[in-house]
Formats: sequence, C-alpha cells, structure tokens
Amino acid sequence: MRLTWTVGSGEFIDKPVALITASSQGQHGHAALLLILGAISARVIDEASVLISFIRAKIDDSGIKDPETATRLREAIHFLINKTL
Repeated sequence: MRLTWTVGSGEFIDKPVALITASSQGQHGHAALLLILGAISARVIDEASVLISFIRAKIDDSGIKDPETATRLREAIHFLINKTL
C-alpha cells in the first residue's frame, strides 16, 4: 500500500506502527518515514521501531546472522504486539 493513498482516507489514524528500516544509509529514509507517519496520524511504537545499519553484513539467504539484530527485531515485534492488545 502506498502511504500517499492513505493521506485522505484516515486508514492510519491511531493505528500502531512499527518502522523497521534496513539499509546502509537508512537513517535519512527512517527519519523521513517517521515524519510521514506522523502526518497521517499513525501511532508509531518507538520501542518497536528499529534502524538496522549495514544490513547486508547481518543477514543472508539463511536468515539473520547477527545476534544483536535478531534480538532487536524480536523485541520490536514483542513491543508491537503488546501495544496492540
């Protein structure tokens, strides 16, 4: 779904959202998406939002090979689920 399609619809108003950005230079995109999600009144769960730098060194075809990244993602999912119950 394109976020621009939801601006006038109100689909994201007060919906819990986890923002997970995985990119070598993802901090700029992550910050921009936080602004956009705020503009469409999404409820970004800070504890469920993760910025993963240098993602290519942390995952491969077999999965997540960096223990810290795996832990951060598990925690993010846990927080998102608990904030939505």
